[in-house]
Amino acid sequence: MGSIQSRILSLLRPIDTLLDVSQAYFFKHDRSSNHYLTGNFGPVKNEFVAYTLYVQGNIPTDLVGEFFRNGPNPVFVPRGGHHWFDGDGMIHGVRLQADGNVNYVNRYVDTYRLAMERAVGGSLFPRIGEMKGWTGLAKLIFNGIKGSLGLLSASRGSGSANTAVQFHNGKLLALVENDEPYALKIINDGYFETMGRLTFGGKIGSTFSAHPKIDPETGEMLTFGYSVNKKPFCVYTVISEDGKVKSSIDIGLKTPVMMHDFAITKNYSLFLDFPLEFHPKDMVQKGFPFKFVDRPCRIGVIPRHASSAADMRWFEFAPGYTFHTLNAWEEPETNSIVLYGCHSNRVFLDSFMDNAEYLPGEGLPFLHEFRMNLETGETSERRLVVDEENGHLFGEFPTINPQRQGLPTRYGYVATATIPESGRFTAEFEGVAKVEITGGEGADVRKVGEITYGPGKFGGEAVFVPKVGGESEDDGYLLTFVFDENTEQSQFWIMDAKNMSPDPLAIIDLPQRVPYGFHGIWVSQDQIDSQEPL
Repeated sequence: MGSIQSRILSLLRPIDTLLDVSQAYFFKHDRSSNHYLTGNFGPVKNEFVAYTLYVQGNIPTDLVGEFFRNGPNPVFVPRGGHHWFDGDGMIHGVRLQADGNVNYVNRYVDTYRLAMERAVGGSLFPRIGEMKGWTGLAKLIFNGIKGSLGLLSASRGSGSANTAVQFHNGKLLALVENDEPYALKIINDGYFETMGRLTFGGKIGSTFSAHPKIDPETGEMLTFGYSVNKKPFCVYTVISEDGKVKSSIDIGLKTPVMMHDFAITKNYSLFLDFPLEFHPKDMVQKGFPFKFVDRPCRIGVIPRHASSAADMRWFEFAPGYTFHTLNAWEEPETNSIVLYGCHSNRVFLDSFMDNAEYLPGEGLPFLHEFRMNLETGETSERRLVVDEENGHLFGEFPTINPQRQGLPTRYGYVATATIPESGRFTAEFEGVAKVEITGGEGADVRKVGEITYGPGKFGGEAVFVPKVGGESEDDGYLLTFVFDENTEQSQFWIMDAKNMSPDPLAIIDLPQRVPYGFHGIWVSQDQIDSQEPL
């Protein structure tokens, strides 16, 4: 960052501060009581490496590599509004070595955004939690002025890289949906560092999803990027196994929507045009710009290597919203595609911040099925009943064996919670459930196992790692961080995904608290050894 730009931005900081203080006053924001800035949602300050951690139980000998999990950890605690999706990307890693030693490391992703804000000693970029009322609108306008004056570089991105991680073409990628990926280099003891922003030579022309899909057979990475302020509103991209952009097309969306995830099958890609739309004019009336609209959900189905949006087919369903898909696949016997995900009847995006607006019992995610007949155009959907005692499966962060991505899947795993008395979904998960899917249309979907972490203990997404030489789809392990609110201690759990024993195979005590976060990945030793430069 040039010294002149730094000085000018430092001189302009009082304007940012005034807008933050004004928003805190008018909207009664109190960071000391914000649910997503306190307790185990609160940020940690330290970055360090700890070696030779204590292990309870036995780590499977085929688990040699490193577990990574991404999540928001704000360097500068906001004065104005704060949303759980805000915060700088911090990745926590647990390195399992062949000699049985275990190391822990946590580091910020060194984004352009973070470097700029550290240089001036405070926030510079608008955050989701601030997008409310005239102060939020003023923040957006002021940020645009900084860009037009050349003080902020749009070409270098503005993302926090705080949502997910993926490994492709010898690179570990830190992801957020309003920017391109940041590539990380893994050192053999588990330490990692940011190499830089991966731009694919400017051939994509959009942001990059936090949930790209890797085809287990072709090695292709399929992704998309959406925009809420200008067309094209969604661009679909196919990247080859060796990291080359094969195609990148506008899918023809007419309205800007928040599209957090999508799905693939062997031959198609599926896009979720669901009614969480961007309406910035609502900010003038003290509203939040992301608004759930009472219109049908649309799922777009396009051949994987389509050359234009002309090949897209749209299928309509009842209004609702899906943050995360479990998987999708083709069923040739009925010429249909089936998609599973965690779906709610509506969504309140601002429920993940203080002074949340929500309707009790509304917007809660449950395991859901969508079916599309490619021959007749007919559709069906249902909220799945997985057991007689509890009925529907309330939960989020669904995962599968990654070797079944886009292919018929028998087993899935969902982070589970108890519906709170307030009726507000806060993303604190008490365990993980295993579901079995059998049959085609009208398939029997039932819960076949569940692990709970214990009183006062909460985890997150349970990442599936296939067992080396495993004989069945569910032969593998589930990995997650668990926080004990009684002792304020974080642990790393390794669980048996096949038998879902309540007793973990191994528990590793961690040297510091790991805040609740988002998505993780397992990177094997072979992948670590295959790393390529940026």
